[in-house]
Amino acid sequence: VTILLTYDRLFIAGLRKSGFLLVVLLFIAILISINMYLFFSKLSLDQRAVFIETTLLVALFSSVGISLTTVLRLGLRTTEGKYYLSLVIAMTLWSGAESIWAYSSIVLGIDMPYPSIADFFWLLGFVFLSYHYYYSFRVWKQARIIKLNSLFVSVVSTSVLIGILIYLSIHNGGAEGFDITTTIVSNLYLIGNGVLLVPAIVIIWSLRRRDVLLLHRILLSLFVIINMLGDVGFVYHEILVEETVFPQQEWIWPMIYTIFYLVLVSGLVWYNKISADINNNVKIALNKQYPHLDQLWNVTAN
Repeated sequence: VTILLTYDRLFIAGLRKSGFLLVVLLFIAILISINMYLFFSKLSLDQRAVFIETTLLVALFSSVGISLTTVLRLGLRTTEGKYYLSLVIAMTLWSGAESIWAYSSIVLGIDMPYPSIADFFWLLGFVFLSYHYYYSFRVWKQARIIKLNSLFVSVVSTSVLIGILIYLSIHNGGAEGFDITTTIVSNLYLIGNGVLLVPAIVIIWSLRRRDVLLLHRILLSLFVIINMLGDVGFVYHEILVEETVFPQQEWIWPMIYTIFYLVLVSGLVWYNKISADINNNVKIALNKQYPHLDQLWNVTAN
């Protein structure tokens, strides 16, 4: 049985209104975060570290909570549930990494615990996050949404960009006398972000205006792009700025990370809302078209 569901004008209007409201709330949250970090920057290093790490951990654990809620709503046995479970694992690993960083910075008093064991969990999180994004290729290919030219352009442009960044990282790192461990870890971050940037570009390229999940896909793509900006900025800031000056300016990058976690949370909140609305519309449409379907289904199940 094939059911063709047509969304009525009221549903589309409500969808756009909710999406606009979500974007406004996200914009306000970002402005509040920026002002908070500007206030933190005027505090002493010890006080600043406590406030910054606390704010970042709250945003990070919020992303873990909403991603876990998404998986529980979808169900672990469903394909979508398993697909979003990789996102939960990635965010959990990053939460553990950020907790280690916060402990080293606040409790142990290390100004810049980089590289450290925390970087292992961050880099491992890229593996599960990549699975989450590249799995969409399989789904979109079946739906004939992905265009091969977008994939080609994305791979080529990303490879050139990451290649240039790695070259500059090695060149500047060698000039400044950095150890090999720092250089390797920094380049692994660049590679990990490059791997994620490919599906993000393809997703943005393949967006359709009438796509119900348009806002969700945009926000999850922005999540990858902002994350890359934060990692690249942190790596080059750490390389080019003097070791005594870097702790004074380090607050800039936690601010960027907090923003992209807010973007991720907003994208997942929207996904859960729109999925619930679609399910309700499907049930309403079925009840109108087939009023005895529920009774027939219950009898069949029994």
